[in-house]
Amino acid sequence: MKRWKLVAAVLLGLNAGPGLAQTTSGQFSVHALRVKVGDLAIAGSVGSGQYTISAQFVTSGLAAAVAGVRFVMKSSGTTDGTKFSPRAYSEDMDTGKRESRVALRWSGGVASASGS
Repeated sequence: MKRWKLVAAVLLGLNAGPGLAQTTSGQFSVHALRVKVGDLAIAGSVGSGQYTISAQFVTSGLAAAVAGVRFVMKSSGTTDGTKFSPRAYSEDMDTGKRESRVALRWSGGVASASGS
């Protein structure tokens, strides 16, 4: 659970406020029952009223041999320094048994989806 607090801190640290540009990234090892099962990379940028964030998880080691999983998420939008408003979101997921790709676009506060 401590890892998720660190991830949340990275994400919250992106709120640099209007006019200030800031880029943050982090690399994390993901463990289950004290065994490393994957790697998580998070990167984000905020500046000039815009934000972008991406995250990628990939299984590694024995977990990858048993069940290779890959997940990539990206989001972008606008911010006034206190509120984040999405414009686009995409995810690409492969669990080894199922693949899916989803994209959301916002226009006038309404999201529309495409994907498989």
